[in-house]
Amino acid sequence: MKKTPSFFIVFAFIASICFAQKENKAEAEKINWLSFKDATEQNKKAPKKIYIDTYTDWCGWCKRMDVTTFEDKEVVAIMNKYFYAIKFNAEGKDTILYNGKTYTNMNPTAPRGNHQLAVELLNGKLGYPTSVYLDDQMKLLQPIPGYMDAKSFKQVLIYFGEDYNKKMSWEDFQQNYDDLMEKKEAKPEKKKKKSNS
Repeated sequence: MKKTPSFFIVFAFIASICFAQKENKAEAEKINWLSFKDATEQNKKAPKKIYIDTYTDWCGWCKRMDVTTFEDKEVVAIMNKYFYAIKFNAEGKDTILYNGKTYTNMNPTAPRGNHQLAVELLNGKLGYPTSVYLDDQMKLLQPIPGYMDAKSFKQVLIYFGEDYNKKMSWEDFQQNYDDLMEKKEAKPEKKKKKSNS
């Protein structure tokens, strides 16, 4: 009978380790959303491109993107690999410092007052959601308005994340996407063959 309690202790210990690993894995399968300030600070230490999810509290398509596109495992992996991700409420009241300039909400007492930074990043075309891409120097690459499903969004992340935007137009990238991804997947196999020789 004395062995029974020790069995339960060992079982409980193993179960707690498994639960902790599952929790850590679940956290790794989420986009690492940062504040504007935190993303800027991290970018100074280790430069990466910036992705900004520009949303509003009342935007239904923004909420849909949160629970579909941003939950996709491939999207999460690509986002966390290539970008510092920021959630930015385009009607928020926060004061934000961006590229040496201070931005605030233009009408903070209004229920839907626009933030100056949203107006600038979206080139005055306020529609939500809008995905904004910045390079690793925090310079605007492109705002892309509208909801995107995971498949379409993944392509855009790869286009900017892997610098295809420096090599070809978006139209050429889309047209050649399947071939480009096949070549990319074939490269690691070639490296493995060389190292085994």
